[in-house]
Amino acid sequence: MRADYQNAIEEIQAIIDVMEFNNIAEVRKDKGCVDVLNNVLDCLRCSEIGTYDCYVEVPGTDGKIICCDKCLATEVKILNEMGIKTIGCCCGHGKLQGYIQVAPEFCDKMKEMGYIEQPVDEYGQGLWCFEPKSILLTNQSDG
Repeated sequence: MRADYQNAIEEIQAIIDVMEFNNIAEVRKDKGCVDVLNNVLDCLRCSEIGTYDCYVEVPGTDGKIICCDKCLATEVKILNEMGIKTIGCCCGHGKLQGYIQVAPEFCDKMKEMGYIEQPVDEYGQGLWCFEPKSILLTNQSDG
């Protein structure tokens, strides 16, 4: 995976460097965009599917701490702050389609917000899962 995404990693790092070096107004006002890009870099550089090398802890809806991949942390945190209970997620680690799984009572709300529900396979995988809106890199083709 790391070799496949070396160009993407270098390009993202160059964007971050330019933004921070030039102290772009958006970066001064809200450094969140740089944090999101750094989180994507971390997931591409260090984690494989089935590992927890690049997870972070974010507050859940019930005040408990939950773990998720760094590149989904901002989106999961926002959903939880909105009262949407997330129960699982994975960024796909550059190899698979990522997902955010919510408690079943929040599926309609996710659809109302424009989230695309993922199909459920013959093993029940994908139940209550939605495609993240976060920018995630994957080697899957769209066709």
